[in-house]
Amino acid sequence: MLPAAEQPVHRLGIWLGRIVWSWSARRLVTYIPGMNLKNAVTVAKEHICDLFAADAPQNVCLEGFLYDDHLAVWSLTIGFVPSGDGQAARISKIVRVSEADKSVLSVRDP
Repeated sequence: MLPAAEQPVHRLGIWLGRIVWSWSARRLVTYIPGMNLKNAVTVAKEHICDLFAADAPQNVCLEGFLYDDHLAVWSLTIGFVPSGDGQAARISKIVRVSEADKSVLSVRDP
């Protein structure tokens, strides 16, 4: 391990792997890095596939996104085609994913 003077500094304190020394708390705390867009899309796609499993969605993909940094929530527009009918129109849903616990908060129509 590097001496404290050579440790990378994070806004919370000094990095010690996934554990950070917090100057304000004066103790070691576990730091869980935030969710990036790719991780949020993966969570949203899996949820859509589970939610609409009876329709066997195909061509599930991201159509648009918005990140709310005050609430730490991703709002992702996920589109898919139900496989039951070859002539079915594309369906879009807005999926809200919490960055804090990586869970889906809601699914709604755009």
